[in-house]
Amino acid sequence: MRFSHPEILYALAAVAIPILIHLFNFRRYKKIWFSNIEFLKNISIETKKQNRLKHLLILLARILTVVFAVLAFAGPYFPSMERESRQRGVTFIALDNSYSMEAEGETGRLIDEARSQALKLINRSPKNEQFAVVSNNPGFGYHLLNRSEAALKLEKTVTGNHHGRLSQVIRQMNRIARKNNIISYRAFLFSDFQKNQIDIAQTGFDTASLYYFLPYRHTVLHNLYIDSCHFEEPNLLPGKHATLVVRVVNASPSPVEKLGIKLYIDNKQKALAGIDIGANDYTDVTLGFTVGQTGWHQGNLKIEDYPITFDDNLLFTFYVRDKIKVLEIDNSADSANTFLKTFYDSDSLFSYRHTSYRRLNRYRFNDFDLIILNGLSGISSGFLNMLKQYVNAGGNLTVIPPANGKPEPLNPLLKTFGAGSYGSEDTVTDRVATIKATHPVFKRAISEIPVNADFPVVFRHYGYRYSMRDNLQPLTGLLNGDPLVATKHFGAGNLFILTLPLNERWSNLSENPLFTVLFFAMATEQGSQDKPFYFMGKDMRIVLNSDLPANTDEALTITNKNITFIPMQRRINNSLVIDLGNNITKAGVYLLRTKDTVYKQLAFNANRAESEMEFYGKKELDSLLKAVSLPRYQIAGNPAAMIKEVINTPDKRTKLWKLFITFALLMLLAEILIIRFWK
Repeated sequence: MRFSHPEILYALAAVAIPILIHLFNFRRYKKIWFSNIEFLKNISIETKKQNRLKHLLILLARILTVVFAVLAFAGPYFPSMERESRQRGVTFIALDNSYSMEAEGETGRLIDEARSQALKLINRSPKNEQFAVVSNNPGFGYHLLNRSEAALKLEKTVTGNHHGRLSQVIRQMNRIARKNNIISYRAFLFSDFQKNQIDIAQTGFDTASLYYFLPYRHTVLHNLYIDSCHFEEPNLLPGKHATLVVRVVNASPSPVEKLGIKLYIDNKQKALAGIDIGANDYTDVTLGFTVGQTGWHQGNLKIEDYPITFDDNLLFTFYVRDKIKVLEIDNSADSANTFLKTFYDSDSLFSYRHTSYRRLNRYRFNDFDLIILNGLSGISSGFLNMLKQYVNAGGNLTVIPPANGKPEPLNPLLKTFGAGSYGSEDTVTDRVATIKATHPVFKRAISEIPVNADFPVVFRHYGYRYSMRDNLQPLTGLLNGDPLVATKHFGAGNLFILTLPLNERWSNLSENPLFTVLFFAMATEQGSQDKPFYFMGKDMRIVLNSDLPANTDEALTITNKNITFIPMQRRINNSLVIDLGNNITKAGVYLLRTKDTVYKQLAFNANRAESEMEFYGKKELDSLLKAVSLPRYQIAGNPAAMIKEVINTPDKRTKLWKLFITFALLMLLAEILIIRFWK
């Protein structure tokens, strides 16, 4: 117990007054003359003992009357954890304004319930109380607020894509406390305590402060959301069919039937489907549409799911190419390989270029989808490094050996990619016996292989040595087990290796339908596409591999109708790395551009981290807080009741003096009754 006015306790010396009265008053005896006291001896002894007890009880009552009266005037109260935790009247209010707080609670939206209770706490606090209002938004100010300023700031706090973890919120509080020289404080945390936001083990609580945890419960624990999407085709071409695969997740304990999902391309509906999803499961739905004209396009996927709607649509972008660019490099200064030139020039889909090994400085590798090394008799180390960077960044490289019987000069290139090596020439006639139709190179071109298919005949080829560690995959194999064409995924791109030159003396491959399938797939295969969508707060650092601007002194900017900023950017090999920081806070399509040219369209969506409906309850929070040995905290079973209790705590403290006055009066009454009725 503590006292508001401890100096009054010196008045306890007044206890000496009843003691002195007792010593000098009850010790005086009256003389009564009696003829024979022998008959009164036993009665007098008994009366003396009773009288002494009576006097002691009266003394005790008088002493307690004085003690209780003095204690009442000293202002007694029981110290709470809250009062001991604060040296100044500072209250921190942390309001969770993430999207999950838009869900329905017992009396309305959770964010509205929490804000209402926080405002009640502010308005019922002492006039000289100071506040700091924080939320999941980064970058709140450090100065303290009065009651009206805190209420205004709280009312302006709205939900959004603010997926801040608990540790980040506590760090905000601690920074504000340090800036204002606050030794300790009390903090009220209004949240639904979604599990993927609560990282108590990494949270730096101030052990001198008092924390109130106020969990708000969701009345409906279900949510449907669009998780992701991707195109089955590596390249989208004008007028061609495109297939979009969409993943929809059911984060609830009940199955869902006939959920409608719509696909919009450039604000026009292109597809509609109904899907069934099991409880706590997901399903992948396929939506098809015809690709429009070349250039950038914006897509939007939509479902309807109340009350949590922030994750019911997914924005994405895609680029439709006008041409697939192929570069052939050989030893010839003028003439290109007849078969390759004829094939690629016959289809308007391709843009074919030819150059000799000695004129490479005319071209930028990153501009091409496929580079074919045809019959080179050697490669310099500088050229080799350029090819490695090209494939690592997502390019396709095809290696065709020379027809001079000496493929060994190409082995350093293959060694760089960890893809085995060429061996000696094999002059035994053979033919293609196997095709790996399940490989992505073939699955879009070959639906079924006929029983009596006309496979190429091979008159001679180079042996090829590789091990299991090389992760090389033969696409076609000969009867003797040697590969005819092999591939390896390297970095973000692909390496293709032929074991024979494109020459009639070596095989009839160039006259066989398999030739068309192989070289079409090599040009259109794309190892790593730029993502069609991103998530705010998650994808703050993005890596772009394709269609990048050449080195320029002009800075790239990211812009849409609401914001324009210059991101941190650096080039690593053939990739562009962009750090967005916390600049993108609203879902939408943003343009990566210079002043005159748009290079990319980037679609940003609300973070799906809040889509999973898993929350900590009172018992789970208590276990986590005990595990980190937080000394002062309270967890509300009912947030409204706890706020009411906190508000009324000062009134309970001021009523203690009345209790002690009551005790003093009871002692006076006891004294009167003893004197009046004890005979």
